[in-house]
Amino acid sequence: MKTPSCAPVFSGKGRLKRQTIYSILNDNQPLTTRQILDKYNNTSRKGMSINEIGNIMAKTKEFKKLYFVTKKGEILLSNVNRKALSVWGLNK
Repeated sequence: MKTPSCAPVFSGKGRLKRQTIYSILNDNQPLTTRQILDKYNNTSRKGMSINEIGNIMAKTKEFKKLYFVTKKGEILLSNVNRKALSVWGLNK
C-alpha cells in the first residue's frame, strides 16, 4: 500500500505499520479501534492485535483520540465505561 505524498515520514520500529494505519485513517476517518484493526488485518499479510493497534495509536502524535463510543452507539467524551471503543482521527 502506497503512502500519500502529504503523509508524514515515519521512522523507527513499526514504521510500515504506522504508515498503513495513517493511510487507512486518511481515506476514511474517524474510525474506531476495531474498524482500524479489521481494515489493517484485511490488507496486510501479518495481522496485528487490538493491543498493538492501541499502543501505536496512543504513542504516535499524528493520531488523535476524538471520543468514545459504546456498543449501543452512545458518544462519550471520557471513558466512563471500560468497554467503550476509542474513535480515532488524524491530528492536523
